[in-house]
Amino acid sequence: MTCYLHNMAMGQNQSEESYDGPGIKLRLLSWNIDGLDGKDVRQRTESVIQLIQSRRPHIIFLQEVIPPTLSQIRNKLGSNYSIHISPKISFQYFPIILVTKKCPKITIDGEVGMFDFPGSTMGRQLLQLFIKICGVPFALYTSHLESMKDYSRERKEQLRSCFEFVTEQTSLFNRVCILGGDLNIRDNEVAEVGMPPSVVDIWETCGSVEEHKYTWDISNNDNLFWRFPNKPQLRFDRLYLSPGRGEYVKPLSFELVGKERISGCNRFPSDHWGLW
Repeated sequence: MTCYLHNMAMGQNQSEESYDGPGIKLRLLSWNIDGLDGKDVRQRTESVIQLIQSRRPHIIFLQEVIPPTLSQIRNKLGSNYSIHISPKISFQYFPIILVTKKCPKITIDGEVGMFDFPGSTMGRQLLQLFIKICGVPFALYTSHLESMKDYSRERKEQLRSCFEFVTEQTSLFNRVCILGGDLNIRDNEVAEVGMPPSVVDIWETCGSVEEHKYTWDISNNDNLFWRFPNKPQLRFDRLYLSPGRGEYVKPLSFELVGKERISGCNRFPSDHWGLW
């Protein structure tokens, strides 16, 4: 996702990191990097890291991180990003948030927060981080909501809780909120929960482009062994924005990344495409 924080007037040959004007073109990546698949995990994580180094997102949400891949990420990205994780890891996999250290317009505005979903049987949590971008307060949220069709009721409760956090931060503190991750959500579940009026779906806002719709796409991604004849295409991974009363942020683009096979193992970086 690329967003425009208004009033940016950069010179043509000036980098965003060195620009000292009032705005910024914000780059964000969200990706379930499938640490639970032990096959080629180091090589696949290295491919994710290389994409990050190439595209240089300001903010990164990663899900299904495991201790070995966290170590890999810290070693390769720790000099350029602050890495924020839950202070309490209860399962073998977890979400993390990375924020660039290379843009003086972006500053951390507090400690990372973690909120357990009380009904989760899979150790799922919501990760929260407050930052400021060009002086504007932001609340960042990422999560990996309850998996599988049979857990729809719990997943809807988790999504409802996420929206409550977003609504509170927007209405009470006028923070711009970004919520994203592998939400495992279906369209009918979102409809049943109800999206708050202040919240927009970034994929929809950027034109609902069919090519960038399905983030878990068994028809085109064969990382996961699938023994059934049907090949599901689902939009499990999502990005939501609540721009606040000032409407400081305007989404510009949305696409899927990680669609190139890795030479050597001939697999994709993950069974999910990344959101960019």
